[in-house]
Amino acid sequence: MQTINPNTWTNVSPSNPAGGTNEYNTMHIYDLGTGAIIRLTTTLISINSTTYESMIAEEF
Repeated sequence: MQTINPNTWTNVSPSNPAGGTNEYNTMHIYDLGTGAIIRLTTTLISINSTTYESMIAEEF
């Protein structure tokens, strides 16, 4: 588990990489300062040697 300081932007740890073609990832980010939970969903898909990315961020 990665420790994230409240109210700051933090890179995802390289020891827990995500990425690749035809991949679906869901990450949950907890803001300890505000109590918000953000779900980040990313999808990578390769079509005819071109990789497309979709990102959706939802706050709860």
